[in-house]
Amino acid sequence: MSDGFIEGNGTGVAALGNGKYYVFTGKFKNGIANGNCTVTLATAKIDGDGTFFPTATKKENVASYFVSDFVNGYAQYSKDNKWGFINKNASIIVNPTYKKIVSSFGSDGYAVVMNDKDKEIKLDKNGKEAGYSDHQLAISKQKAEAERLAEQKKIDSKEIIVVTVNGISFKMIRVEGASFDMGREYHPPLPGFHRDNVYHRVTLSTYYIGETEVTQELWKAVMGRNPSRFVSPKRPVESVSYGNCKDFIEKLNEMTGLNFRLPTEAEWEFAACGGWLSNHYYYSGSDVADVVGWADLKSHNILGKENPNFCTHEVKTKKPNELGIYDMTGNVWEWCSDWYGDYPTTNQTNPRGPETPPDSLLLKVKRGGCYGGISVKNIDRGNESMRTKDDGLGLRLVLTP
Repeated sequence: MSDGFIEGNGTGVAALGNGKYYVFTGKFKNGIANGNCTVTLATAKIDGDGTFFPTATKKENVASYFVSDFVNGYAQYSKDNKWGFINKNASIIVNPTYKKIVSSFGSDGYAVVMNDKDKEIKLDKNGKEAGYSDHQLAISKQKAEAERLAEQKKIDSKEIIVVTVNGISFKMIRVEGASFDMGREYHPPLPGFHRDNVYHRVTLSTYYIGETEVTQELWKAVMGRNPSRFVSPKRPVESVSYGNCKDFIEKLNEMTGLNFRLPTEAEWEFAACGGWLSNHYYYSGSDVADVVGWADLKSHNILGKENPNFCTHEVKTKKPNELGIYDMTGNVWEWCSDWYGDYPTTNQTNPRGPETPPDSLLLKVKRGGCYGGISVKNIDRGNESMRTKDDGLGLRLVLTP
């Protein structure tokens, strides 16, 4: 009885205690029923040499069972096409409720079963579920990666991607990778712009860039609040530091499963110039700033008493550039990911600026100018401390294919 079952004449027995036994009648292997068999509840006695004598057999809950060999002290059994486990004392530790047994109890103390949702679940030796199996986790990871790649394939074939977050939708415009001349070749140099704006050749891979600056309604949909001075849902968010923008993007990526980031300075300038469709305008889509952007080139009255336009404005109220992108001229400055420093003197591929801050000021690049009308040409550069929050400083998103 040490193994819980006795083999003899096609009958196996499992002790229940109190003089009761399960009697399995059917095909046996090594004393264990391993095929369809009949189970009855019986009382029995065992003589001195261990011989089993069933007596007063009474059928109770007769069913068709499959009982496996014991593995680490536990056997599998099935009832009504559902599976569970019993131990060598015939105590049912896992009721037959699972669709399939993937593996019996191993040296780690866990068995793996499949539930009705076709998910593999770990069970401990008390019959309690202990989360998904390692295999199931790997399957889920592979499935998630396959879904991501499928979604990425869809993205790669689109000219415009529409993303919705908490009911707020925004568009990302495809910018085909190409080479372009970055710097001041097309326009006469201005005083003070020399080493930091040297003309050089840049090659970029394909990317997507925001049709507009990040609006206040989008920021609030992600972050739950609006930090802007000039409050209006369709205006660009402003008064956000570089760190604030990184936090926003991290949360946006978690919510969407996509890979948003800030543009590099080269990506920003190429998109502002119209990409491979560029007509080499001074501003983003025109040689006249007022046609394409909110940029007051005449008045810098900070209080706005003389000029009511001396503030941010709703996006998409001016003409777009050659790629269909709005407000890259004026409205608000836009953070870029690069540290601010001199341009390289050699040709570049997907440049990301200096690897480390060139000085202790920790300056990041900003581009596009703002409603105040300072430095709003496509090639104009600006910089700002990472900690700066200004009502003329916001951001635009880039999405990596």
